[in-house]
Amino acid sequence: LGVGGGTVINALMSLFPGVNIVGVDLDKVHLYIAREFFSVSKSCCLVHADANDWLKKQKPQTYDVIIDDIFSEVNKIPVRAVESNVSWSK
Repeated sequence: LGVGGGTVINALMSLFPGVNIVGVDLDKVHLYIAREFFSVSKSCCLVHADANDWLKKQKPQTYDVIIDDIFSEVNKIPVRAVESNVSWSK
């Protein structure tokens, strides 16, 4: 969750060749950069969506691992876009 430029996805693809990865990001620019400059779309599925809404639509136990890297910015300082609490973790 939170594709950004796609560098984390590329690292995961290098460490775990053949793994299926779905990247979700709200920002179309992030997805564009990941596709065009890091070739992420060739190795995984990229989804333009709000991560919170997208997660609610997924079936339980669909994914082995979910990586939360969801940040926004306030005054050019990264801040969590979704509060990390017990409810979110469930």
